Amino acid sequence: MQLGPDPNSKLGFANDASALLVADNVAQKILSTAEDVARLVTDDTRLPMLLPSSQTSKDAACAAQFIGQYGPRLFRRPLTADEQASYAAYHASVTGRATFALGIKWTLVAMMQSPHALYRSELGDGKGAYVAGQTYPLTQYQIASELAYTYGGTTPSADLLAKAGRRELSTADALVIEARRLQQTDRGQEVMREFFREWLSYKTVVDKVKTTTPDFDLVKGPMAEETRRFLDQVVLTKNGGVHDLLLAPYTVVNGSLASFYGIGGAIIDYQVVDRTPNMAVGLLAQASILAGNAQTDRSSPTKRGLLVFEKLLCNERPQVPANVPPLETKAPVNAAKTTRERFEKLHASGEPCHSCHIQFDPIGFGAEHFDEVGRYRGDEKGNAIDATGHDIPTDPGGGDMSPKISFDGLTALAQQLAALPDVSDCVSGFIATYAYGGVFDCPAEDQRRALSDGTIGIKEYMAQLAGTPHFVRRSP
Repeated sequence: MQLGPDPNSKLGFANDASALLVADNVAQKILSTAEDVARLVTDDTRLPMLLPSSQTSKDAACAAQFIGQYGPRLFRRPLTADEQASYAAYHASVTGRATFALGIKWTLVAMMQSPHALYRSELGDGKGAYVAGQTYPLTQYQIASELAYTYGGTTPSADLLAKAGRRELSTADALVIEARRLQQTDRGQEVMREFFREWLSYKTVVDKVKTTTPDFDLVKGPMAEETRRFLDQVVLTKNGGVHDLLLAPYTVVNGSLASFYGIGGAIIDYQVVDRTPNMAVGLLAQASILAGNAQTDRSSPTKRGLLVFEKLLCNERPQVPANVPPLETKAPVNAAKTTRERFEKLHASGEPCHSCHIQFDPIGFGAEHFDEVGRYRGDEKGNAIDATGHDIPTDPGGGDMSPKISFDGLTALAQQLAALPDVSDCVSGFIATYAYGGVFDCPAEDQRRALSDGTIGIKEYMAQLAGTPHFVRRSP
């Protein structure tokens, strides 16, 4: 197969419709991939299994059977009579010049390159005029596709298409029930995992190099796996919400991680363990997050603060001014005893750094008891660590109305964030963006409030998005 990964949107999601454009190079790869697939399907060993009639009656009826069986899988709906006739005529044209199998091969290539196969149509039935300011309903088959990809991570099953054919996807309750069913599948759980991978970018830790810790390479892969299993435990197993995500008092480690963190007890395979007080709690205390947002030889209040600033508070990262020198080239670095002192001297003492960094560095100082590999440290090279923050605005554009947080350490920071409705609203907005494929504003206000007050968890919140008007209607 020749298709590469989909491009990421500004928010880091790979399913944003506005970013999924078919340029010339992508079109060529689609053609090449279609040819590769068709060649495999029609070789001498597979075609008899996929189309038994090709061994006994290589005729138009057999070709029509292939088109009728596999066309709906590719188009995610029944083919129209005109479409069936067109592909049958194309098969006959190729077969007249070559062989039956080659006719099937190029017919399959043609179907795989059709816009009806490549794109998920959301144009409704196309029978009415599109009027500005009005919405139009999606067809049952379009809704089936949206359900399947949003909650199941793949094309709709024959059973789901049959439900669409019987118009059983016509109510909000039916759609939410179907979303929940799809979430329970292996692919459905992977959809949820992919959201967290793209939202938090925690797997980037496996590409990090730490010059201060030779054995970091042995644990950075397990760190990413720890976070995956931690998120599974919070979201998929315990049906937790944003509060649980930030304050869960446990993690999931194997023997190498337990030894690296200094956790006692006989631990071999991954298992759930309680976090010690020094390890802090929740998502922000995950070593993949801490080490992934740090420098090669020291922590980074800027990177850690930006993670909270962007991903939990939904603020936009300021553009870096031109000609800002690297931190290492500035004179006050050598005089500073701790990372916090270094950053306060360099970032908070003057422009152009101060006006930007004052928005997020103070948040990142809350994680200063954790070094560049994500382990707790009581001091920094013998110097006392200050991990406090006092009356820090969470919305730089909110003025005096912006909620403010105060904390001493990472657990207290997590507690402050968990108590803010703005944080839950931010997370729910990211989930809605992911589920809707690029719509950042969240119209699901009832569901959003339920997530914020803890009535429902993250997984259920995402499922209930299937019952919102946006899921079944579009604007021209």
